[in-house]
Amino acid sequence: MDDLMSRLDQLSAALDAGDFARVAVHGVISMTRKVTPVETGHLRNNIRMLGVGGGQSEASATYGTRGIIYAMLQDRGGVVHPRGPWPMINRLTHQVIGYSATIPGSMYMAKGAESGDAEATSRMQALLNRIMNG
Repeated sequence: MDDLMSRLDQLSAALDAGDFARVAVHGVISMTRKVTPVETGHLRNNIRMLGVGGGQSEASATYGTRGIIYAMLQDRGGVVHPRGPWPMINRLTHQVIGYSATIPGSMYMAKGAESGDAEATSRMQALLNRIMNG
């Protein structure tokens, strides 16, 4: 009985909700990156874990972009205007866009979250298996 109690104590110490939250959010991030619109790859490469909160028995993790002002515009859509009196120009192709551009929202964050559920579950199961099997 002492051996069983010792093993349960070890499992209890090893099971940290923050670890599961980190593993799960990385699964969602990998799927979100797959559905993110790509022109240069800067937006896709900037999707990352922003933080983990909670403790031993309950935790959550957040993800998103940091420092990219057009991330929400790409996700939800909107109209872009130049900052000055000159027309907007595509920096990659040098093509003149005009004095406004409508960007349809791609909803890549929601699509990534939906498709990331299975990936997150799979990664959490793998973590649990590693913990249980020593």
